[in-house]
Amino acid sequence: RLDSLNVLHELTKKFPENFLFALEQAMALSNLKRFEESYKTFDSILLNNNAMTRMPDIIHYQYAEALFAGKQWNSALNHYVEATKSPKAPEPLKTMAMLAEGRCYDAMGQRENALKRYADVLKRDEIFDSHDIAKGFQKKPFIPR
Repeated sequence: RLDSLNVLHELTKKFPENFLFALEQAMALSNLKRFEESYKTFDSILLNNNAMTRMPDIIHYQYAEALFAGKQWNSALNHYVEATKSPKAPEPLKTMAMLAEGRCYDAMGQRENALKRYADVLKRDEIFDSHDIAKGFQKKPFIPR
């Protein structure tokens, strides 16, 4: 993984206008549990007008996933919400973000908000077992490990 990260770092330096390398680098850092470096990389991507014009939904969703992995529940929640607000966001991404919002609420001890979000997921088309997952969390809250 470190080799991949080194390659991404070099590509990001060589092609700074290509935000996709930076996005991959941010996710790789998160996967390596190097969260602070990951968050800094995501923050720089958020300042990139080209990136935010083209893929705001994916960027917010991926940032939320990294924050969630780092147990930064409130910040993750905010980015999941931003992902769902994006006019470019495909419906499946919105559904998965809503499901993750529910888990964030559960992790923060806000059960009523979590239950509302799980109910919202059930009103949408099912994607990747989203209904079964939401029903499971309605019965038993998400508990962070």
